[in-house]
Amino acid sequence: MKRVIGFFLTFLGFLLLLKSIKPEVYLIFLQYGEYFKRAFWGVVLIVAGIYLLTRNKIIRMIITAIFVLYLTIIILLWFL
Repeated sequence: MKRVIGFFLTFLGFLLLLKSIKPEVYLIFLQYGEYFKRAFWGVVLIVAGIYLLTRNKIIRMIITAIFVLYLTIIILLWFL
């Protein structure tokens, strides 16, 4: 769990740093922000289902990483 939180915080910090250095990158996320927000619960349910159905630890880690990236983008779009 510590690795997931660390990965989340690192990616969030990277996005915030990138926003301060190159603001046009953040505009890409803003352009598709509404689609990210509308699809949130669908993505959460799909990722949770795939995670529970998978027994392979490597695939579970990949699914967790993808979800953390998605969650970071959602939080960045909602709060900034």
